[in-house]
Amino acid sequence: MNVDQVTQNVTDRDMHLLYARSVAGRDNQTEIDARFHPAAIPPGMARRVERLLRSVRFGRADVRRFLGEYLSAPKPQIVFSPPRAPLGGRPFKTAAHACGLRLDPRTLLLFDGERMYVNGEAVTLPLPLRAPLRALADCRTLSSGAKLPGALCSLLHRWYLHGWLLIGERHA
Repeated sequence: MNVDQVTQNVTDRDMHLLYARSVAGRDNQTEIDARFHPAAIPPGMARRVERLLRSVRFGRADVRRFLGEYLSAPKPQIVFSPPRAPLGGRPFKTAAHACGLRLDPRTLLLFDGERMYVNGEAVTLPLPLRAPLRALADCRTLSSGAKLPGALCSLLHRWYLHGWLLIGERHA
């Protein structure tokens, strides 16, 4: 079983059911503990989750994806602001070509062999689209005049709408 299979198998609902069953008194000790320590994680629940996690086999891709998503995830206090007057797709492409693009200072963009990781999200791109995004990750800017194929421009436009990417190579 790999990580994706476990996450598909263990949903929030499952965790709540495990907790409810533990608290409901599968044994008297759990029921007594729940009355005196309602915030305690039931030992039976921890044992069941531990057994489930023992069956997980982490492959190289799982570890890389975890690291990319974890290391690029913004801290909880980070809030992104979408543009006040957002540009549509075509005007965005024109502005990006004329003025360049830069990452918002709070945006974390990382990459490994196959994926890009932006603010905790993994993005898999075809090989020809990776080079411009790797340059953006390394330099934090894309120069004006940069060639932006349609699929890449669409992705960057979504990031712009989230407030992760700004128009202009330099802060105004």
